[in-house]
Amino acid sequence: MKIILAEDVRNFIQEVERIFYTLEIDDSTWSEFDSITDQYLGCDFMDTSQDEITEEITIVWQLEDVQCIRPYLTNEQSSEVLVHLKKNHDATVGINWGTIETVADILFPSTLPQITCKEYSA
Repeated sequence: MKIILAEDVRNFIQEVERIFYTLEIDDSTWSEFDSITDQYLGCDFMDTSQDEITEEITIVWQLEDVQCIRPYLTNEQSSEVLVHLKKNHDATVGINWGTIETVADILFPSTLPQITCKEYSA
């Protein structure tokens, strides 16, 4: 799970803008840059500083998070896990590493052989 603070994003964008000014980037590149920042930040982009009221938050889980727990899953399988989590999550539990692991195990049981350990008796 990746959490990116609004301040970090703003600082990054300002640094990219500074570099663009230094390199004297052409208008088409500026236009593409503006389009990308609008697409990803848009009007829903909120600063999380203490001076403002936060009305909502979003936590993002990605394919890589699922594959961190179950590296053998394909992108498509990992996507199915995420979709299932979204459609069926319990608000009292939420989505966490344990729920991701459980859903992945249910949807895509490991085909690896189970290892059973016998107690050692002397």
